[in-house]
Amino acid sequence: MPNPNGTAAVDTSAARVPCDDCGGLVPKDNISVHRAACSRRRRHQDTKESDIGSTSSSSVNLLTAYILWCLGGVFGLHHAYLNRPYQGLGWYATAGLFGWGLLRDLYRMPYYVSLARSSDDRNSDVAAKVRAATVQARNGVPRVSLVRIMLMGLFGTYFGWVASCLVALPQAEEEGGARLLWWTDNDAVYGLLRALGTAAGVWLVGNMGEETIMTRGGIDISSSAEFARLAVCCLASFAILDRPVLGGIYYAVSRRRYRLSMMCPTTSPVTRRLGRHLLSCAVFTALLAVATYNHGSIVVNDQKVYFHDALRNAVNSEFWHAFNWTQFREESSSGDRRGGGGGGDYLKNVFDLRCKTDAGSGDRCVSRRGSCCL
Repeated sequence: MPNPNGTAAVDTSAARVPCDDCGGLVPKDNISVHRAACSRRRRHQDTKESDIGSTSSSSVNLLTAYILWCLGGVFGLHHAYLNRPYQGLGWYATAGLFGWGLLRDLYRMPYYVSLARSSDDRNSDVAAKVRAATVQARNGVPRVSLVRIMLMGLFGTYFGWVASCLVALPQAEEEGGARLLWWTDNDAVYGLLRALGTAAGVWLVGNMGEETIMTRGGIDISSSAEFARLAVCCLASFAILDRPVLGGIYYAVSRRRYRLSMMCPTTSPVTRRLGRHLLSCAVFTALLAVATYNHGSIVVNDQKVYFHDALRNAVNSEFWHAFNWTQFREESSSGDRRGGGGGGDYLKNVFDLRCKTDAGSGDRCVSRRGSCCL
């Protein structure tokens, strides 16, 4: 719609203005909502400081961050301390990104600390001012990072494998297919868990550091709704291309934004941040243990034995009823003299790690209790 003077009208709805409190670049239409959110954060911070003193995020310092890096950097403790929970969990899941991430944190630590400090401390921090200027110059949208895309593929595949292993048991070559748990008889649950695990891995990388996929229009949106959209993209990509990570990467890259809350640090105490990090690490460890139980294996006498089969056969073994310590000691001593397996061979036979073939049942594999262990 042209103006009366003949010039084209300028649409100011997409104009962005800086927030006076946090310095973030916010669309003009949403500045009032964003300033109200900043005001609530500031009032919450003042209340917390009066209750817990210096335990808020404004109390972070470089020396403590380096100490946590030295003591528990491979577990992501320094990232949890600096209010970077996603990066902390990612470091725990990959042992400090296989060591490379720890080396990078060694020289990036001062910058991380500057972003985690309170607004008053950042006013005199050069790194924080440069970051705010970069956000404003980029209009709130960071550059596409090839390294971040590669990490999305790595973590998406890794977490998708872990999630799928919660359901699918190892393949049985003699049966010609994958064996599922008793409560599912199709691949629907397997595909759903793989897509959800992939979405979790992409979500983790997409929200690491200064970037996020949880910001729209200058305000933080619901994380559950955004994760649901990401999971739907991964599930659609899995159904069409059999590659859920491709859909997840496309969605995360297209929705990338600078994290506004990085300029308004949360006021949770250090103990709470570390506690949440330890809880998330414990949950991941439990899921990884279940996946390893389902798919892990050892080799006994040139035959692969899965952990769940070995554990079940060990529990059902006659060891608990008829272990002969005298025979074990005799075979151990004789084995040492002959150079053979000795007591180790006796333990293998007692625990019955491998299934025995019943002469009367053909090729059917039966355990000592008469039921097939596979």
